[in-house]
Amino acid sequence: MTKDQLQSEMAYHASLKPFTCLLKDGVISEEDYAKIKTILTDKYRPIFVGYISQIQLDNSPIQR
Repeated sequence: MTKDQLQSEMAYHASLKPFTCLLKDGVISEEDYAKIKTILTDKYRPIFVGYISQIQLDNSPIQR
């Protein structure tokens, strides 16, 4: 990975994080988040995004 690729990767994740929080808090919809993510992906072209699963795992405690 080049220095430029690393900077683009970091900028992508730093730019996406606030929108992830807004989605989690219910301020924006899944549809809005998907549009924002597409725009940021097109802008930064992160190389690891394709390798990360798009399915969020449920990490909540097991209820018995």
